[in-house]
Amino acid sequence: MSKNFFLRKHTKPLIIAHRGASGDAPENTMASFRLAIEQGADAIELDTQRTKDGRLIVMHDPILGRTSSGRGRISRRTRHSLSDIDAGSWFDERFKSERIPSLGQVLDSFGKSTHYVVELKFYQHDKSGFARQVYEMVAQRGLLDHVMFLSFSAKILDAIKSRDPRAVTCLAIVPHSPFARYKAASRHDVIAASLASHRLHKRIARRGQIVNGWVGRAKQLPDGASRIDMITTNWPAIVRDSLD
Repeated sequence: MSKNFFLRKHTKPLIIAHRGASGDAPENTMASFRLAIEQGADAIELDTQRTKDGRLIVMHDPILGRTSSGRGRISRRTRHSLSDIDAGSWFDERFKSERIPSLGQVLDSFGKSTHYVVELKFYQHDKSGFARQVYEMVAQRGLLDHVMFLSFSAKILDAIKSRDPRAVTCLAIVPHSPFARYKAASRHDVIAASLASHRLHKRIARRGQIVNGWVGRAKQLPDGASRIDMITTNWPAIVRDSLD
């Protein structure tokens, strides 16, 4: 049996907090991650990408404007230039002290007290270099058994697998994905897909792979959700209550 938390046998679906408890706090912030853990999430999901000076920060969008007071592309900003940007007021004024965390900051703050789905968002160039940088940051902290690496890019996940075949990887796919995507998914441990796509999930089920289903912004679980392996949600407390 794998030592990795995500591949162990569980009696109920794992609850993964999408960008933290992002229904109740600003996504991808320390406040959101802390709240997710308080709400009983089994793992926190976060997005990481690289700054101009090669630092790994936690944010979903390639451009700053939607979830912060900053402007411009992250890939053209240094880590230092991002350090004072307000990453919480857009959600609610009480979160105005939240800043854009680094990946290292999140891993060091929570350590082995939780588990992590680390989504790699960098698709522009040097995919393998970025993937290995993220892998090494996790490995150096002794957290490989607590982490699942996720991406929509098979090449990024392939780079992680080539570095360490035991690393747990999850390929995200969307409805009407070409056959090549399903073929690529067979090289990885978990498939992630929207729970709203019943057709897609039937196709995945025939493969016998572990399924990480996301419910988006919905608070209610669709029928059959309790039969999948992992549920990624913005509302971990609500999903926890519905499964108990």
